[in-house]
Amino acid sequence: MKVRMGFVSNSSSSSFMIMGICMELDEAKEILLEKVMTSEKVQKRCDVHCKEDLKPYLKGNRFRSVLNEAFSDDMDVEGSYEDDYVYFGLSVYKMKDDETLREFKERVQKQLEKIGIKSDIKSLDWQEDCWQDG
Repeated sequence: MKVRMGFVSNSSSSSFMIMGICMELDEAKEILLEKVMTSEKVQKRCDVHCKEDLKPYLKGNRFRSVLNEAFSDDMDVEGSYEDDYVYFGLSVYKMKDDETLREFKERVQKQLEKIGIKSDIKSLDWQEDCWQDG
C-alpha cells in the first residue's frame, strides 16, 4: 500500500484568497447592474434575446458569472453559487514581488473604484473561502 505524504488536491472543492471586500449579492446588483448591462464583454457573449433585456438573465446566482465576465480584466470576482454574497478584489498571486501590502491595497482600492465600488482602504482585507462542489 502506498501512502501519499505531500499535498493532496480534491477536484470537487474550490477555494480562493484575494485582497478585497465581500458584498451581499443584492448590494452588488444595485451598485453594478448598469455597468454590467453596458459592458462590451457581456454584450458580445449575449444572444439576441439577452441584448434586448439583460435583467431577466441576471437573477439569482447567475449574476455572479455575469459580474466575472464583465470585470475579469480589472478584478477577481469570486463566490460560491450557493450563497448570496460575492467577493471583489485581486488574487494574492497578483501582488508584485517588490510591492508592499499598503501598495497592494491601494491598487485593489483603485480597481474597485474603476468598476464603481467605493471602499475605504482600511476596509480591505484578505478574503478567503472554500466549498465543496459535490
